[in-house]
Amino acid sequence: MKTKRIMIFLLLVFPFCSYCQTNQEISINDIGKIVIGVNVSDELNEPNSYTVQLKDVLKNKMLNAIANAGCSSFENSFFTMSPRVVIENTLVAEGGMKNIYVLEGHLYLTIKDSKIVYASTAIPFKASATSELVALRSAISNLSYHQITTFINEAKIKILNYYSSYKDVIFAQAERYAASGQFDEAITCLMMIPSDMTDLYQQASIKAIHYYEQKYQFEQKQIASEIYWSNDAILVEASNLLAAHNPNEALNVLTNFQHGDEEQNKAYNRLLKKAESLVSESERRKAQQQAKDRQDRLTNEARAYNIKIKNIDIQSQKINAVKTIACEYIRNNPSFRYYGYYYY
Repeated sequence: MKTKRIMIFLLLVFPFCSYCQTNQEISINDIGKIVIGVNVSDELNEPNSYTVQLKDVLKNKMLNAIANAGCSSFENSFFTMSPRVVIENTLVAEGGMKNIYVLEGHLYLTIKDSKIVYASTAIPFKASATSELVALRSAISNLSYHQITTFINEAKIKILNYYSSYKDVIFAQAERYAASGQFDEAITCLMMIPSDMTDLYQQASIKAIHYYEQKYQFEQKQIASEIYWSNDAILVEASNLLAAHNPNEALNVLTNFQHGDEEQNKAYNRLLKKAESLVSESERRKAQQQAKDRQDRLTNEARAYNIKIKNIDIQSQKINAVKTIACEYIRNNPSFRYYGYYYY
């Protein structure tokens, strides 16, 4: 029973899945904004309902309103805005060749997560056209953005309070990611905190930069380890080739050696000297040139990488660096759990 309770607790505390919008590329400017998705569906599961039939115009209107309110939108986000069209009065008037439909109703809007409603409102509309659907399209298109953004701003206040309440959970999740070497996940987790929360966002940015620096150190150690084991395999193979009286192949294998570990460098120089003494002058020079070309390329790549890292030395550049990591990670991992936390 105790194990079952722990599992339920973990499922409730850890973030829910969120999916990045597939038809709208996330950019670095989306990082640090409140994310509100748009879910257009009919709660009564009526496939021919006006809400479903107006899905495109409703979604476009909602996305523009979300952007006007300073928020971003990913498909199926943790916080979602759901519009629903309800016609409450229909009057059909004769209009010559075609009847005129005069409609009155409300656009019901709700912003919520899977448990909490952050805001809801009903915006009245009235429109007329030669068909109900055309009238509704006109009504939705002509709705005031001011009314919708005012509604979104009300929800934003409660969403910001949500982040404030669960900041410790968010930071703890990021720390777990970093502890397991998942630095991109840790950075992304923190950088989804809204920048509207100035102090908390600053704390998250500082911590994300710390993880960014840890990521660099971790990658350097990883590269060094890969070089070590690659060199080890090269030295073993070259030694075996020399033992088999195949110095030309041994020289060819040694051209892939990368200078690094002191003991390996000594072994490399010993094998290289032996192989060179057993081949012709032309083969020796050819192998030396190949080794030099490879070493020059690796040196240039390492120098370019180190310059790139060292150039990120002021706070604004570091913040852009971690925002870029978060942006790229969300783009490449649309199902990443980057926000949405609960305690019950």
